[in-house]
Amino acid sequence: MLALDLRPNRHLHIAGLTSPYGQLLQMEKKELFAKSLLEEKKNGKLEATAQELEEYMKSQLGDHEKNIPLGSPGHVPRPAEPESQFDTTPPRWAEIRQVVDKARSASAPGLNGVPYRVYKSCPMVLKLLWKLMIVAWKTQAIPSEWTKAVTTFIPKEQDSRNISQFRGIALLNVEGKIFFSVVAKRMTRYLLENSYIDTSCQKAGIPGFPGCVEHSAMIWDQIQTAKREKSDLHVVWLDLENAYGSVPHQLINFALDFFHIPTCIQSLVSNYFSSFQVCYTTQETTTRLAPARERDCNGLLNLANPLFSSL
Repeated sequence: MLALDLRPNRHLHIAGLTSPYGQLLQMEKKELFAKSLLEEKKNGKLEATAQELEEYMKSQLGDHEKNIPLGSPGHVPRPAEPESQFDTTPPRWAEIRQVVDKARSASAPGLNGVPYRVYKSCPMVLKLLWKLMIVAWKTQAIPSEWTKAVTTFIPKEQDSRNISQFRGIALLNVEGKIFFSVVAKRMTRYLLENSYIDTSCQKAGIPGFPGCVEHSAMIWDQIQTAKREKSDLHVVWLDLENAYGSVPHQLINFALDFFHIPTCIQSLVSNYFSSFQVCYTTQETTTRLAPARERDCNGLLNLANPLFSSL
């Protein structure tokens, strides 16, 4: 039975939470409670001059240690030769279509301003791009437009103003993202089929293993238990600063070789990293394009998940 308070400007009162309506309201309250715990308001406008933005870019780019070789950690034995071989054939039309069909139409485009929607709506244009990708694959030559990114800034907290309160998000041209999505999918399949990744502990970033959902469900269950039993609960969030970007370029090269990735794929990835360029932009100004250190590119690629998982 429901007891409703229908007086003006009154919230809905439900006396019997055993009804479907009461249960629905209870679920909505739980969702709002979870959002209030886990979501923080983020807004603001970056206030930085062109000179300040240039100085910040210089501090973020460049890597004096990129040529320092990294040897084996020693305690990690190299896995056996793969039973399932890496697919090194040029991208197939079905693979390209699958990537484009699954891509979000609302995804922001890169410097060339071409969104996914163009390739979703114009299959003949996509077919021309596919033929270009086949040439790039065979020649190991990555078009320069695929190696350029523009970094925009998203506030990390409320009333953000200075650059330390913003997170940089690099926007790549979608053509390169489509191409390397195929490489990433093949690399993930190769690593999983050869059991090079232990999915019992490594879940995040691996398709079919909802690690983030599992972890969130565990935290939510603990919060609900503490609330129900009126007990204390301390939740500690550990966020690795620049987790992707902190991985040295030489470590990526080592990992690719360590897991028996074919030389042609290693060369493809290396050529991409070595020619990468990025600029920084705000509402008022945009910096010049500058060579990016390879570790700054790690979080920008569709390759990031399988590469980071293998490390």
